[in-house]
Amino acid sequence: MVVVGASFAGAACALAAARAGLRVVVLERKTDPGSKLHTTGILVKEAAEQTWLR
Repeated sequence: MVVVGASFAGAACALAAARAGLRVVVLERKTDPGSKLHTTGILVKEAAEQTWLR
């Protein structure tokens, strides 16, 4: 599976796919994915920490 963009949604999608057993590649043009995260809702710190692909 190829995920384009390592935003919060992209990272969450990639993590869910990997946990489901899929091989995942994340493509991101920025050198620091997620460095400027913008959301339209409330983002819980623990949820963000569990989602980032490190």
